[in-house]
Amino acid sequence: MNRNEDSSLKIIEKVVSEKLGKSADELRNQTISEIRKEAEKKAGHPLRYKKEFPFIGRGNVLRDRLTSSDEIEKKLEELFGH
Repeated sequence: MNRNEDSSLKIIEKVVSEKLGKSADELRNQTISEIRKEAEKKAGHPLRYKKEFPFIGRGNVLRDRLTSSDEIEKKLEELFGH
Protein backbone atom coordinates (compact mmCIF):
# COMPACT_ATOMS: atom_id res chain seq x y z
CA MET A 1 0.00 0.00 0.00
CA ASN A 2 1.45 3.36 -0.95
CA ARG A 3 1.42 6.41 1.27
CA ASN A 4 -1.67 8.00 -0.32
CA GLU A 5 -3.66 4.77 0.00
CA ASP A 6 -2.57 4.40 3.63
CA SER A 7 -3.57 8.00 4.37
CA SER A 8 -6.95 7.59 2.62
CA LEU A 9 -7.66 4.37 4.52
CA LYS A 10 -6.94 6.09 7.84
CA ILE A 11 -9.32 8.92 6.96
CA ILE A 12 -12.08 6.45 6.02
CA GLU A 13 -11.49 4.44 9.19
CA LYS A 14 -11.68 7.60 11.30
CA VAL A 15 -14.98 8.72 9.75
CA VAL A 16 -16.52 5.23 10.08
CA SER A 17 -15.36 5.00 13.69
CA GLU A 18 -16.89 8.37 14.51
CA LYS A 19 -20.20 7.47 12.84
CA LEU A 20 -20.53 3.98 14.34
CA GLY A 21 -18.84 4.56 17.68
CA LYS A 22 -16.41 1.65 17.24
CA SER A 23 -12.88 1.35 16.01
CA ALA A 24 -12.14 -0.12 12.60
CA ASP A 25 -10.54 -3.15 14.30
CA GLU A 26 -13.69 -3.78 16.36
CA LEU A 27 -15.81 -3.59 13.21
CA ARG A 28 -13.49 -5.94 11.32
CA ASN A 29 -14.07 -8.57 14.02
CA GLN A 30 -17.87 -8.39 13.72
CA THR A 31 -20.08 -9.97 11.10
CA ILE A 32 -22.24 -7.83 8.83
CA SER A 33 -25.27 -9.29 10.58
CA GLU A 34 -24.00 -8.23 14.02
CA ILE A 35 -23.27 -4.70 12.82
CA ARG A 36 -26.72 -4.49 11.19
CA LYS A 37 -28.49 -5.69 14.36
CA GLU A 38 -26.70 -3.09 16.46
CA ALA A 39 -27.54 -0.33 13.95
CA GLU A 40 -31.21 -1.40 13.88
CA LYS A 41 -31.37 -1.43 17.68
CA LYS A 42 -29.82 2.04 17.81
CA ALA A 43 -32.17 3.37 15.08
CA GLY A 44 -35.23 1.67 16.55
CA HIS A 45 -36.34 0.17 13.23
CA PRO A 46 -35.11 -2.30 10.58
CA LEU A 47 -32.60 -0.92 8.12
CA ARG A 48 -33.70 -0.45 4.54
CA TYR A 49 -31.33 -0.48 1.63
CA LYS A 50 -32.01 1.25 -1.62
CA LYS A 51 -30.41 0.33 -4.91
CA GLU A 52 -29.56 3.29 -7.08
CA PHE A 53 -28.72 2.96 -10.74
CA PRO A 54 -27.58 5.52 -13.27
CA PHE A 55 -30.16 6.83 -15.70
CA ILE A 56 -29.43 5.75 -19.25
CA GLY A 57 -31.16 7.32 -22.20
CA ARG A 58 -34.80 8.10 -21.41
CA GLY A 59 -35.08 6.24 -18.15
CA ASN A 60 -33.64 3.91 -15.61
CA VAL A 61 -32.93 0.62 -17.36
CA LEU A 62 -32.66 -1.42 -14.16
CA ARG A 63 -35.78 -0.01 -12.39
CA ASP A 64 -35.04 1.40 -8.98
CA ARG A 65 -36.62 -0.49 -6.07
CA LEU A 66 -36.14 -1.02 -2.36
CA THR A 67 -34.47 -4.18 -1.14
CA SER A 68 -35.43 -5.58 2.24
CA SER A 69 -32.93 -6.63 4.88
CA ASP A 70 -34.13 -10.23 4.42
CA GLU A 71 -33.35 -10.12 0.69
CA ILE A 72 -29.87 -8.79 1.39
CA GLU A 73 -29.26 -11.43 4.06
CA LYS A 74 -30.31 -14.18 1.61
CA LYS A 75 -27.96 -12.81 -1.04
CA LEU A 76 -25.07 -12.66 1.46
CA GLU A 77 -25.79 -16.24 2.57
CA GLU A 78 -25.71 -17.36 -1.09
CA LEU A 79 -22.47 -15.50 -1.75
CA PHE A 80 -20.61 -16.58 1.37
CA GLY A 81 -22.19 -20.02 1.71
CA HIS A 82 -23.08 -19.86 5.41
